[in-house]
Parts: sequence; structure tokens; C-alpha cells
Amino acid sequence: MLNLVKALLTAVLIIWLYIFEADSNHSILFLPLADIILIIFTTYLAGKNGVSYSESLFACALSRRIHIEAMLRIDAMPEIISLSWLLWCFIWGLSNNNKVRSLLILYHAGLTFDAGNARSIGAGMTPGWECWNLNMLFIFGFMRDPTLSHVKAEEIVNKEFPAERSTLLVNGPSYGNAKDMTTRSESELSCENVQKGLQEATCHYSLESRSSSGNFISGIFFAVGIILFSLHGFGSNAYFTCALIATLLSFILFLKTSFRQGVTYNDCLVAFSLGSVGICISALYSGYADSETFEIFLRKRIFAGGIHPNALAFQSMTLIFALVSWKDSEILPEVFRRVFKYLSIAVFLIVLLGSGGRITWIITIFSLVMIFFKSSGTTVDLKFVSAFLVMLIGVGLWKFSLETFGYEIFRNERFFIWKAALDNIFNAPLSGYGFLSFATLPQSIAGNAIFHVQDWNYPHSHNAYSELLLTGGLPLVFCFIFFIRKWWKKNSDYSNSIIGISILISAFFDFPFFYPSILMITVFHFSSAFLTESFAPVANQLPSRNENKTLRKSRFIFMMLLSFAALLFQILPAFSTLLFEKSISSLKSGAPAWYNSICRASAIAPARIDLHLQRNLWELSTQAGTLNLNDFRERIIKLQKTWKNFFLLDYILGRIYYISGDYQKAKEHFKRSLELEPRDMKGIRWAFLALSRMYLKEDPIEDASNAIIRSDWGSSIILDHPVFGKSVISILAQKLRNQKDFKDFYYFALPLIERKEFFRFDEQNALSQKDISAEDMKYLSRIQMYHQGKYVELMSDLTAAASSSMSILDVRNLHLLMKTSEKTDNREIFEAAASETEKKWIYRSKYSEDILSGFLKTRYYFRINLYDKAEELLLRQLAIDSANPWMLELYGDICAASGKTDTAVSSWNYSLKRIRSARLDPFFADGARSVLGSMGDQWVVLYEHAFRAICKDSVNYHSEKWAEMQKRISEKLMKVENEQKKK
Repeated sequence: MLNLVKALLTAVLIIWLYIFEADSNHSILFLPLADIILIIFTTYLAGKNGVSYSESLFACALSRRIHIEAMLRIDAMPEIISLSWLLWCFIWGLSNNNKVRSLLILYHAGLTFDAGNARSIGAGMTPGWECWNLNMLFIFGFMRDPTLSHVKAEEIVNKEFPAERSTLLVNGPSYGNAKDMTTRSESELSCENVQKGLQEATCHYSLESRSSSGNFISGIFFAVGIILFSLHGFGSNAYFTCALIATLLSFILFLKTSFRQGVTYNDCLVAFSLGSVGICISALYSGYADSETFEIFLRKRIFAGGIHPNALAFQSMTLIFALVSWKDSEILPEVFRRVFKYLSIAVFLIVLLGSGGRITWIITIFSLVMIFFKSSGTTVDLKFVSAFLVMLIGVGLWKFSLETFGYEIFRNERFFIWKAALDNIFNAPLSGYGFLSFATLPQSIAGNAIFHVQDWNYPHSHNAYSELLLTGGLPLVFCFIFFIRKWWKKNSDYSNSIIGISILISAFFDFPFFYPSILMITVFHFSSAFLTESFAPVANQLPSRNENKTLRKSRFIFMMLLSFAALLFQILPAFSTLLFEKSISSLKSGAPAWYNSICRASAIAPARIDLHLQRNLWELSTQAGTLNLNDFRERIIKLQKTWKNFFLLDYILGRIYYISGDYQKAKEHFKRSLELEPRDMKGIRWAFLALSRMYLKEDPIEDASNAIIRSDWGSSIILDHPVFGKSVISILAQKLRNQKDFKDFYYFALPLIERKEFFRFDEQNALSQKDISAEDMKYLSRIQMYHQGKYVELMSDLTAAASSSMSILDVRNLHLLMKTSEKTDNREIFEAAASETEKKWIYRSKYSEDILSGFLKTRYYFRINLYDKAEELLLRQLAIDSANPWMLELYGDICAASGKTDTAVSSWNYSLKRIRSARLDPFFADGARSVLGSMGDQWVVLYEHAFRAICKDSVNYHSEKWAEMQKRISEKLMKVENEQKKK
């Protein structure tokens, strides 16, 4: 049976390699052949140490795949991942005991922050439970030596000791303590040798028939959890449910075998840490490489590929606690233990501080203080803890002093997300909605909060306890409380208690458990109290060869069937992910195979709405001229039957009807989409609801107002519309002149002033309106002066305001000061304003660079002939927005001025090519732009880009300005061509 299973696993691996690796150039050693050679060499070495070739092949190939996935998802230092795999293969090949091999398998859990090949409901966040290759490694670890529990005690003792020393008898009540052992052998057999020998021998078996409260409680907890998850049948979240169950089950099975093979609690923590250090170093390097200065590096949040800073912070916190109270472990040589311990904690601490995880940082300080005062009788280094506490508190006080810190605390979107989650919880308190359902549920928000929330519509609710309620309702929460209560009673390790409490408190503020590493280290901390007791050997109860043999065999078969059933539900959809990644590669290469791949992927995993959305988006983007909108509409309607309350589907249907000219149905779908999720951060859906009303000759002002106050997308779709734009500007300007019934005067006035609709301010009346401050009114006056060309007067006003310190001005006024000083050629003030802007900018996400400042600085340095500095700055901006025609044109100008004619021509030609797609952004008439919308709006922004390619009035936005740009670049190209002809 076992050999058959191993052969099946190896066959699956070979098929997988053939199908999904044959046409892939991914490799760890930067050459696929080198990877193959290393696998063969490692398999040969392991074979010399008694490991079968099939087992080593399986382990090495899966380890390679997990390392590749980690490398693909981290933007920096792939050499660290390459070194990681080289060391892993070296240790695996030379290892001669199962304990080390178990820890080498566990090592991958620390490596998989985001190696799950997953895509989420939203376009930006990635749950990693599709880590079927990691789960297969754990199942492989569970099956490697399960027959050891069948071996007779006499056989083990005879194997471990010479024949003349095999007369050991066990007289005490438990194993593992020398005082409980007596011998009838030679006197030279020391008590220490007896203890060591019996510990090594007894780690290979345990009493299978023993009744364990830990097993019982864990079994009840997971059984109830599975039942509650299954209440939702094969609905929209069935796939994620099966993936979670498979991950948990395979990990628990692996721990069961590992503890029997002598792996200790500390060994596991060290393995987790070893797997995480490389990822964290890569994350730090990535954050530093993305920062212009070291101060900006300290102010930014560390984003490493798809790894969110909160996940990095959470993992670092748990491992810091574990390593601070780390006892000796045999996984590392003694000479390296102290160096590794301090180096690892230093790395995790820097990541924790750089991640911007404020709550996690505060919890870490308090937990370290508790460890400090409760360290009597432990191995905690008090001086070491004190030094790190001082560092944490010092850096924390500095961050508190930053202007942006308070903004992050008091204008955090979590408060509004929790309110939206509670609204849905109250509608289904007993059953919930299924796993990871939050993104497809209605998420309403109060109208007066729209300017405070910077992000919205997450795939989760940023709170583990609300996620439990959303998943399985109150029964699942009670089950969780029961489990935690039992854990608290059983747990006797103080350090583990601190880690558990910290995890429970952190869970109030975030939900990072969709990363395999975080999920597994959390399960490990809470299950270790049960596992260590449940799988420990018991004295005087050694199993004989035939005792409970049937029971042991039936349990083994049952666990194998259960694990493979869970893996089956995970592996099949995992193939859809691999197909999805192949389709991305095919799309980039221009091959038509992407369409077949993505269709197969969505067919294999029909419960994954993100695959459907990607498929439809790509069809919409690449088949704009031939796509049948009626068939496309029917497909979206079919999806809506499963995801009834997902606002995005109504928006897509509304756009289809809008393009088809059925404005009544378009209005109905836009309206329903906004009822489900009215935040609409970019104002796109509000804008098209207003336009639909205008085509139907209804009053659009209320909806247009909601679009305009939200962002440049919404205001431009309305105010720059080629047919209705001027009339809407006229109506809104007249209302603003009257200054009546406008609670958001500032947000209406700004886009109108930018379009040169000038009017006199009645400041006293305006300030009486809601949410209007004197500073807002002052800024409106200044921006109006700028658009009226009163640069000298404006410069005088701004410099007078900043006479004592430039820091008095906010980012808006600093940007305005940069523009004005550029117009008046005041280099000193320009550079001072640019420097101050860097200090005030709020770095919230990976792409939240101050692109406008970068573009203004580049343009200014080009004007004053600092070409090298201008090129360096602009290349940084192009790395973020490589398809920006204005930046491409400016880069060509810089290269031409520097004598790089060929590069200039190439950049200008590329700029002309990008005009066609860039002009579809309604707000994008010149200069810098934001690359993507905020997290919750990414799907809307991506679909809007695609729809605008087939929407008849989209290409008419700012047509004169785009025509002028095309003419200007063409003249530059012609000039270069004529000069080359003359030569």
C-alpha cells in the first residue's frame, strides 16, 4: 500500500514536470539543466545514506518548485533563493536521519510567504492556500516511515545497542528520565548513555491505542469546522475551503510523524526561522532599492513582490518571540547557534519596523517586556532583550513624531471595513457566507467617510474573528473559543503562551492567515500543546507485534484516505492556477495559447471568480473589435447567478448596456452596483450613472456630484465628456457661485477651477459649509491664481506662508509651490519644496510613490541642463509607469540633449505607440498619473480601460491635446532624420 502510494506520488510529479515545466525557462540556478544536475546529484548522495531514489527525486523536485515560486514573487535578490536551495539540497543529500529530513521539509513552510500560486478576488492581494506542492511534501513526510510504530520494542533496543547491552528493563512510570531506568547490564553502561539510547529508540513509536484528549479535541475542532464549511456546498467559496482543509490536514499529519521522530518544539521554530530569513532579507533589499534616500526607506512600508507588509510584520513578530526564548537545538551546530539567533532576530526586527505594522509593533514591545520580567529560570538573554526593547521604543517614538503616523491611525479604513463586515454578519449570524466571501458581499459606507478612506473592498475583513463569523457564523466562533480554552489549560510553556496571546490580539486588527507560512506557524503554536502530549511514548505500554495491529492499520488507511481526499479537492483546482500562469506567459509572448489555457483553468475551478474575471477581461482587451457583446453579457449574467451581490458584475453589465445604447438598463445596473458598494473610490460608476441619466434626459447632478468629489477619474469622465462636459461644468459652476446646498464645496470647486471656471469666493458663506476649512479655501484661491497665470503673486503668497519653515505647507501647497517656482525659474525654492514633499508624503502601498514630484523634478532638471540627474529620476518614474507617453517623450528629449540619439528616437517612437492606449484615460492629458487605482477599485479600473477601447466617445477626450503631442513628437523625429541624412 505504502509503496503504491509513493509510486503514485512520483508519477504525479513526473506528469506535472512534463506538462507545466517542459516549456518553462524558470530555474533556480539560472539554467534548467543545472537544476536537473543538482537534483540528480542530491538524489545520488541521499541514496548513499539510505534514502530511496524515488523519495529524493520527489522531495528535490517539489523543493525546487517551491523555491522557484518564492523567487518569482519577490522582486529582489534571487541569489538568496538560489543559495537557499543549494544549501537545502546539500543538507538533504548528506543527512542520515529522519529528524533532519523532517525539519528540511518544514523549512519550506517558512519559505512560503506567498508561494501558493494564488490569485484573489481583488486584483492585488494573494491568498496562498493553493500550495499543493508544499502539501504534497508534508504528506510525503508523513508517509516516509509510518511503519516504525509497528516495530517491537525489543527490536528497536537491539538495533540501538550492542547485543551485550540489550538487557535493559523499564521499571519507571515514564520514558526519557534516567532516574526511572534500571539495568542488569555491565556497570560501565552509564546512566547518560541509557537515557540517550532510550530517547533515540522510543522516539520511533508511540502507543496507537492510547486515548488522547488532545487528539480528541483537535479532531472535534476540525470536524466541526469542516461540517460548517460544507454548509455552503459547492458554492463560490468551496475551492478556498478545500484548499484550507488540505493545508491544515497535511500539516497536522506531518507534525504527527515529526514529533515521533524526535523533532522538538524548538527544532520546528528554528526551521521556520531558517526558511523566513532569506525572504525577509530580500524584502529589506527590495525596500531599500525602491527608496531614493535612507530616510525614505525608513518611512516607507516594505513591499516584497506580492508579500504584504502586514504579513511580514506578523511572521517576524512570532519568530522574534520564539528566538528570544530559544533553547538549544540540534538542527544547527553549536558554534552557529548564537550567531544565527542574533542575526535572525536583527533581520526580523528591522522587517517589523520597516513593515509599518503599527499594532504588531506595539504588541511586540509589550510581549518582550513580559518575557523580560518572566525570564527567571529560562534561557532568555536579558541584555539582548533589553537592547532590542530600547531600539523598538526609540524607532517607535520617531515614527510617532511623523506627521503621517497620526493620519494612518485616525483615518484608517479598518473602522469602516469592520462596520461593513458587521452589517453582513447580522444578516446571517448562524450560517455565515462561506470562506473568503467578504469581497463579494455588499460593503456599504457612510457618505461622510468617503474622503477619509484610502482603500476599500478587500477580499477579507481585516479581523480574524469577523472572518470566522462571516465564514461559519456563531457555531464556528464557539468551536474556536472551545479550542482556545483547551489550549490555554494544556499549554505549559510560557514563551508559547506569549506567542499565542500575541497572535490572538493581532488577529483583532488583521487577517494575515491566507499566507501558508503564517497559517502553519499559527497552527503549530496552538496545536503543539496537544501534539507533544498526544504523541509522546508511555512507559510500560510498549506495543507488541500483534497488539492492536488491525486498529493501527485501519487508522493509517483512514488518515491516508482523508488526506488524499482533501488533496484531491486542492490539486485539481491547483492545475487551474498553473494553467493560469501559463496563459500569462503565452499572452506576453503574443501566442494564442493563452485563451485555451485560461478557459481550461476556469473550467477546472469554476468556483474561482477571479479566473472568470481575468478571462473576460483579457477577451475584452484583446478582442475588442470582434467580441460579441451579447455573448459576453450572457456570460456575466450566468456568473451573477452564483455571485448575486458582487457589485463588480453589475458594473460590467451596466457598461455593456451603455455601449450598446440601452441607457435604461445601464442605469439600473449602475444603480444596483452602487447600492451594493457605494464607496466607488474612483467615481467611475457614479459617473456612468450620471451619463446614463443625461442620455435619458433625467437630472444627473446628484450622481455627477458624487462622481466629481471622488477622484480625477470621476470628475474627468463627467466634466471632460465630449458631449455633456461643458453643460455639466456650467450647471455646477452656477451652483457654486450661489454656494447653496453644497456641503463639499472644496471638492466641487477644485476640478472646476482646474478647468478654468473662475468665480469669486464668498469665504464666509463657504466656510459655513460642512467639511470646508480655511486652509481648503486658501488653497482654492491659490490654485485659481495659478490657472489664471498670476505666478509672481502666487509665489509671493506661498513663500510668505512658508517664511518661518517650509514644513508649514501641506503636500498640496508644496506641489503648487514646485509648479510655480518652475514657472518663475526659482531653483532654490523648487529644491526646498521638493525636499519637503518627500518628508510629508504618505507611503501607504507599493505604488504610492509621489510620481508628480518626480516628474516635476525631472522636467525642471532637464530645463536647467542637469541631464544625468534628470535621467536618473525619470528612469525611476518609468519603472513605475513604463507606458506613460509624456514621460517617454521627456526621456527622449533628455537622451537627445545628452547625445544619445538612437535611444531618443526609440523612446519617441514608443511614446507615439503608447498614445493610443494612454488617451483612453479620461483624466490623462499630460504629465504624471497614478498607475493603478486603490486596492478595492483595481478590477473596476482594469475593466474600464478595456471598455473604453470599444466605447465610441472615449477617444474624443482631450483630442486636441493628444493631436498636438503627436505632431510635436513627429516633428522631433523628422528633425533627427533630416540631420542624419545630411551626415
